[in-house]
Amino acid sequence: MALKLKGSTSGFVGLDAPAVAGNNTLILPENAGSAFQLFANDITAGVTTFTTVTVNRNGDLTVPGTISIGGTLTYEDVTNVDSVGIITARSTIDAQGDVSIADKIIHTGDTDTSIRFSQDDQIQFETAGVERLEIRAAETVFNDTGADTDFRIESDSQSHMFFVDGGNNRIGVNVDTPLETLHTKGSLYLTLNGSNANEGNAIKFQTKTGGFDTNYGAAIHGLRVGDASSYLRFDTGGQTERMRITSAGSVGIGTNNPTVGNTAYPVVQVHGTSTNAYFKLTNSTTGVTSSDGVELSLSGSDAFLTNRESANIIFRTAGSNERLRITSSGSVGIGTIAARGATLEVQDIGATGPCLLLAGASSSEGDIVVPTGQDLNIGHWNNVDTFTERLRINSAGQVGINTTTIVSGNNYATVHIGGSSDGGGNDGGGNVFIGNVFGGGSINPKNAQLTLGGRHNNTGYNDNGQIKLYITGSNNDGTVEHFPLYVEDENAAIQMCGRQKDQNFSFGVKTAAPELSLHVRDGALSGRDLANSNCDALLEGTSTTGIQFFSGDQVQLRFGDAASTAAGAIIYQHTDDQFKLNYSSSGTLTINNSSQRVKVDANGYVHLSAQPIMHAYGNASSGSIESSDNGVPIPFDSKSSFSRGITDSNSRSRFTVPVAGIYHIHCTIGGSLTTSTQSGDGVELEFKKNGSTFPASSHFPAETFGSDSGQEWSLNATCVMELAANDYIEAVLENIGSTTASWGHRYFIMYKIM
Repeated sequence: MALKLKGSTSGFVGLDAPAVAGNNTLILPENAGSAFQLFANDITAGVTTFTTVTVNRNGDLTVPGTISIGGTLTYEDVTNVDSVGIITARSTIDAQGDVSIADKIIHTGDTDTSIRFSQDDQIQFETAGVERLEIRAAETVFNDTGADTDFRIESDSQSHMFFVDGGNNRIGVNVDTPLETLHTKGSLYLTLNGSNANEGNAIKFQTKTGGFDTNYGAAIHGLRVGDASSYLRFDTGGQTERMRITSAGSVGIGTNNPTVGNTAYPVVQVHGTSTNAYFKLTNSTTGVTSSDGVELSLSGSDAFLTNRESANIIFRTAGSNERLRITSSGSVGIGTIAARGATLEVQDIGATGPCLLLAGASSSEGDIVVPTGQDLNIGHWNNVDTFTERLRINSAGQVGINTTTIVSGNNYATVHIGGSSDGGGNDGGGNVFIGNVFGGGSINPKNAQLTLGGRHNNTGYNDNGQIKLYITGSNNDGTVEHFPLYVEDENAAIQMCGRQKDQNFSFGVKTAAPELSLHVRDGALSGRDLANSNCDALLEGTSTTGIQFFSGDQVQLRFGDAASTAAGAIIYQHTDDQFKLNYSSSGTLTINNSSQRVKVDANGYVHLSAQPIMHAYGNASSGSIESSDNGVPIPFDSKSSFSRGITDSNSRSRFTVPVAGIYHIHCTIGGSLTTSTQSGDGVELEFKKNGSTFPASSHFPAETFGSDSGQEWSLNATCVMELAANDYIEAVLENIGSTTASWGHRYFIMYKIM
């Protein structure tokens, strides 16, 4: 039923309605009681029901049902109702039922501040024309429009117990000016009501394009061990555990069970996911790249302490007392800073014990050793840069005292004691001295491996009692064979001997029975004759026996009187290590090297292995020869297997020599005549050198293919030329007229004469 409000000058408000079934006349009693009452009668099924709407003197409106307002409901201190249905109340609207509002409730005089009902199940609160709070069916939203509106919750003593900084997109807990997205002043307590192991909460981190999901990039978990103990788990690279701090205080990086042999103590353990694990320290001095800082690492089963800086590694005990240092150059100092240039420097700490004590596990082990192939040197150091050697045991087991160059010898028992100077220009010798003291005279002991001496004087070294080595056997009268010198190896094999027999002395190398004054045996040759007594030296071997000469430029082997013009000689001049001269038992003489580049055999023939030669040939074919072939290089199909040095073109029509020299060149071609000879034909077979006829064409005779069709023909050309390296030769036909012929045989050969 449509209602109309009507006002009168007497202050009454009446509701006027048409008389229709169900909603009938509304009656406004005319009395002046404490309140105005409006009655609306509802006649339904013959029963009249009255509804009362009361407006008291204070302006309060009491409605038992719903007030529907099509326009704006304004709270003002006015007394009029305008023509569009706006109700103006002086004070309070007291509705006993529902009040229906189509859009919003606006604050009088402040039209951009309102409570709005923009759609179903939604209330919006606006100030200054901007939505600040929106209550929806499933959520409550502050700043839904993105306005920079702050939000705070005040506690008993804190004005910003919870604070949202809308302008800076930050949240503060007990902070009025949050510095980050979440800023809390006080402890953050994460708890979970659970009793299962490994339950707990986590702080998770994620950066993801397109929104977030259940996956995360990193996290810190606090997980349960017991009611009063937990452990921390750190994840990175997704949901992969990288580090753990156990409830006992142990730290594991790359492992979730850090442990040592004794589990009663906390431990820090770094476990590599591959064969390598690293612990690295850097600072502002070192830098942070892969080549900076200090590393403690494990590679396979090997442990490394690496200082990647050009600096020291220092070990301290008892506070800041340095005990050991490894310098950047690799020097090691124990009890010292290793500044005196030694690889290992040990400084005595002043105790009564030795500075260096080496003890092997048994008496058969070495206590001071160097690697095989190296020398052990002992001497004095000037604390700066100079080492003076006093004793050396070289890699062969030889011992040198007071010498830096040990004399050569076998690997077993050589002792070399060097001489020294007395300061007055007298350089002594006597590397090993056996005998009495030197008692005067002007002759000093000789520098030798062994000195045997009595009392020295100016008479020399050959008298009795002077320095000499005298080895003799019994009955040394020349009738008994004996060996003043006899040297064997560890297998009792003779190496060298000096043999005395029949008043003749002979020296043998690897033989105990030297046949001549000098006999060198590399191997015993069976079935041979005795050495010729006219000779003085014998070289014997089962194979590859010879005498080798070393010289910078020339070796000579001369025969007879060197001053005589009839004296024979073999003189060998060389500039490299090639095998220059060989004369075999078959009578072959080979010059230059073992590949026999020059060979004179027993028959007197000379062979040159590097002789440049080319032999090319062509098979019979049906190809024709016409005037268009003038000056065109003749091709050859194949070349012989002994061709070498001289190179050919793809069609074998051009031949290039490798070295300069005199070359013999010959070409033969032939075929049959196709047409009869024409007047004026004078065919010439010529050679071209580097593209030009050589010699002149007048040197090549004019020939003819014949006079009758089918007649066979043959042309020849021979020449000797001096060619330079890379010169090339071609064979061509010239002066072919109208006569035509067919090809038959083709041969070309050239070789170096000298």
